[in-house]
Amino acid sequence: MKTGTRVLGASSSAGEIVLRVDTDRQRPEEIRARSLLVAVGRKPNVEGLDLEKEGDVVGPYLFSHMAEYQAVTAIRNAFLPFRKKVLLRHGGLVYLHGP
Repeated sequence: MKTGTRVLGASSSAGEIVLRVDTDRQRPEEIRARSLLVAVGRKPNVEGLDLEKEGDVVGPYLFSHMAEYQAVTAIRNAFLPFRKKVLLRHGGLVYLHGP
């Protein structure tokens, strides 16, 4: 497992995946493997946009379906006389995995 690593390039050779990575050392490193799992984090980059409560940048679930749910609730609260709270326990989480 490599964390904090920047991928410089990827290719395949003789049925292997070949990655060239930068690990903050003097020279790039080459990693060979039969398979590859890429897990990247997601952090909203909204600094300077004057966004305080906009959809999936406020979490705790950073998914587009939760952003839509939060937006619909905000619009209803803005135009209808009764208020509704965002109920996060109703948010479904699905992780898709393919062969």
